[in-house]
Amino acid sequence: MQKKGSITEEQLFFLADAVFLSLIALSLIFYLSTLQKDTTFEKTYVARDVALLVTTLQTFTGDGVIDYSLPLPLSVELTNEEIIVSEKGIGAIKHPFSRILTISPQKARDVTKITLSKKGGQVMLE
Repeated sequence: MQKKGSITEEQLFFLADAVFLSLIALSLIFYLSTLQKDTTFEKTYVARDVALLVTTLQTFTGDGVIDYSLPLPLSVELTNEEIIVSEKGIGAIKHPFSRILTISPQKARDVTKITLSKKGGQVMLE
């Protein structure tokens, strides 16, 4: 016999499920809101893409120029071994490339477009 106003086991399970699902939904919303401001994906994409372009540029038979637009203002650094992409000097992403020719180490800060060029036997970032 049940008393009026008493909670059954089914009602407790339903209440526990509702609390559990709301905690999961809130944590998912919080996580997605932090991803909205994160630019790691864009920086990784640009680092890999520019590294591939440097490798490709080195294999040109003659001189060449490649203009590359960036998705947002980034700092791009070309070293002897890798591409370093950062946003305002924070959270640098590095990606190596195969070095065939002489690389002129250079840096472009907070730009939305870079130019890679090969003149003679040297690859440069402009």
